[in-house]
Amino acid sequence: MSPSEILDIVDEKGKVIGQASRAECHSNPKLIHQVSHCWIFNNKGQILWQLRSLKKLEGPGAWDMSCGGHVPTGEKPDITLQRELKEELGLENVDINFVEKYVRGNEKQTELIYLYYAIVDKTETEFVIQKDEVEKVKWIDVHEAQTLYKEGKVESTEFVISQVSRILQHDLVVP
Repeated sequence: MSPSEILDIVDEKGKVIGQASRAECHSNPKLIHQVSHCWIFNNKGQILWQLRSLKKLEGPGAWDMSCGGHVPTGEKPDITLQRELKEELGLENVDINFVEKYVRGNEKQTELIYLYYAIVDKTETEFVIQKDEVEKVKWIDVHEAQTLYKEGKVESTEFVISQVSRILQHDLVVP
């Protein structure tokens, strides 16, 4: 997605109240925009951790959620997520499970995050990754990932703590 791509501006409940470019959204915390985030689990209860591409403007080379992306104007968050799963990881027709939506912001931007999880049983080499978005993926024990983050032993987004904890509070059923 380019900085000039147009995103819907929404209120805290998700009602569209305007549009702005991605660049504008990323430089004005008053412009709430929508994103879809997904954590993928396998049948061992591990999470798929994505290493962000070194080409990314934000968080290059950091470990992050399994898949995610900005919701473009007029698109629904679940449709965005299915598209991102296909583009970033080569996954199609994934059974995604909605967890919740919540607002998160900082001094630069504010996002209405639609949080999902999915259960996928593939090896790391079976994913077809988009190199502009993803350097690599790896399966890792949830608690190990959280410990590595807490101890500062790995560069990671805080989502491994905040979002995985939110998902684990729900009735996640791993086969």
